[in-house]
Amino acid sequence: MFHKKTKQDSTRTRQSGQQPKVYTYHSSRSAQHNPGHAVRSNLENNSTRTKLRLPPLKYLPLTMSLIAIILSSLYTTTLSTTPRIDFDTTTNTGVLRPTSEYLSAAEVILSSSIVNMSKITINTDEVGSKLEQQFPELSDVVVSLPLIGRRPIISIVPATPAIILESNSGGSFIVDTQGRALIPADTISADSLLDTLPRVKDQAGLEASVGAQLLPRDFVAFISQLHSSLSGKGYVITGIDLPVTVNEVHVYAQDTNYFIKFNSELDVLQQVGTYIALSESLNRQGTQVNEYIDVRVAERAFYR
Repeated sequence: MFHKKTKQDSTRTRQSGQQPKVYTYHSSRSAQHNPGHAVRSNLENNSTRTKLRLPPLKYLPLTMSLIAIILSSLYTTTLSTTPRIDFDTTTNTGVLRPTSEYLSAAEVILSSSIVNMSKITINTDEVGSKLEQQFPELSDVVVSLPLIGRRPIISIVPATPAIILESNSGGSFIVDTQGRALIPADTISADSLLDTLPRVKDQAGLEASVGAQLLPRDFVAFISQLHSSLSGKGYVITGIDLPVTVNEVHVYAQDTNYFIKFNSELDVLQQVGTYIALSESLNRQGTQVNEYIDVRVAERAFYR
């Protein structure tokens, strides 16, 4: 009995000393070779590599379109050196030159600096000022930039002629309302302008030249109003002189053998009224004036 029991114990001991095998789904699957899995992995890797090469070709049209839009936008910011000249022909007072002259001058100014070739860097005020300096007959020059186009737009405002000044040093000039010499009178082709503007003869020796400030603005306004007031009363003005005496103006009228002395510092209408009243009174009396009538003192008149 004791020996048999010992044999069973040794057999149990050997069985217990063996490592039991553990079977799981994970271990059996991973331990097996799976050809299909390897093929799929290769295909996925090849697909990944293919996708990495496709984007440049796939988005090429979009990229080219963006580049074209950017270049087009940059191009629209550039400016042509050939501007468009605009001015209202109905306000052409006769002192304007041919449009080609203003265009040529503007092209030279725009081409003189690279900053004038871009909407971002151009100084439109400076371009306008240079044209005004070159052409005194222009009272204002406005340079504007188109939103889409490339040609600058130059709007010209002509100065308003007021008188024709015959310089004592030689030459006649169209003078504007500001007293500036605009342009030589002999270059004007508009006969209607030359016939309507009062002609003033300088006896004080003014140095006249194009662009020069010859007379004060108030003085020019006085002469213009004096001429229109007498003309409105039926007097035909044949001449206006500027003597050496300061603020004195001599006016000659048709059918009279005398001249009238006016003071540019006094009211025009009052002096004209005084002269007309005295002239009519002298005509009624049959009194003849041989030299002048002087209305330079307020509400008083003298004659010789």
